[in-house]
This record gives sequence, structure tokens and C-alpha cells, in this order.
Amino acid sequence: MTFPLPAIQEFHDSSHEYIRLMQELEMDEKPKDHMLVHMSGRIRFQGSPALYGNWLDEAINRLLKAVCAGAHQAVWERRVLTEFRLAFGKREDRKRQRP
Repeated sequence: MTFPLPAIQEFHDSSHEYIRLMQELEMDEKPKDHMLVHMSGRIRFQGSPALYGNWLDEAINRLLKAVCAGAHQAVWERRVLTEFRLAFGKREDRKRQRP
């Protein structure tokens, strides 16, 4: 999927404006913010980020973080592997629940 050049330019300008405003507000830049700038430069050649983005991993990382936070240090590795497998395995079987 290709984007019209004006749309690409608007995305590029908007992403740079976002970074500028973050700096103006003295907010810390996150890796995703930096990635946004690179994405705007590559969109002409790589197409829509929806085609190559790895959004599922982001959801998995959130789940993994929650599992890691609840594991005791003495049995951390075992607990993380067990709980993550159980939580992620059941995730697709159950209805989406709101916290």
C-alpha cells in the first residue's frame, strides 16, 4: 500500500512536531517516540506500519511485565515461565475482560 506524498509529508511533519512539543514540555523521550520519527522517514518505501508493525508483542510485553512483578525472587524464573504460559495460553480462550 502506498501513500500519497502529501499524506507522507503531513505524517512526517506531525511526528517531528510531536517530538518538538515533548522536548518543549521537558518530557522524557521514549524509544517509541524515536521510532515514530524513523517510521515517518520510511513510510514511503515500506508502506503502512500496519503491514509490518508488531503490535501483538506489545500486548504480550504488558502481560509479561505483570507476571514478572508478581513473582517472588526465590522462584522467579520458574514462576514467570509457569504463570506466563498459563496466562498467555488462556488469553485467547477467554472473553476480553476489562480490569
